[in-house]
Amino acid sequence: MSGTFGGSIDSLHTLQTTTPDGRDLVFFTGTIVIIDAFPGSGEGTAVPDPDGWARGTIEVDVGPSWEQLDSVAPAAAPASFFSILFPPRGTDPGFGWATDRCNWRINVVGQLVLQIDVAVASTTADALLLRIAFQATAIGVLAS
Repeated sequence: MSGTFGGSIDSLHTLQTTTPDGRDLVFFTGTIVIIDAFPGSGEGTAVPDPDGWARGTIEVDVGPSWEQLDSVAPAAAPASFFSILFPPRGTDPGFGWATDRCNWRINVVGQLVLQIDVAVASTTADALLLRIAFQATAIGVLAS
């Protein structure tokens, strides 16, 4: 499976300062809540790739508008998943969730907004990925 899933930010925290050359340096941390949850690789939920991993990308806009966004250093990790079977079937020997990479880009929605894209993967048939923890440091010029 591959696809793009939307996310929203829960508990966004920011710390902002101005660099000696007048640019804005902003630190972001928070939790991405995945809209519609990312499914595991089980029958009826996702079709795994030849290696047995279901893959997708979570996209979310972060923080304020920018006049100029020069660079961003993002990082992300799985924060919450949920078993869809109750009671659970026992321990899945191939249980695995991963964030393969975390990238950034500018999303123009009438203004420049930082967008974080997190590539996720799962080998687990019985679980949904619900949340991702993230941190990003951005430098540029914030919109006034």
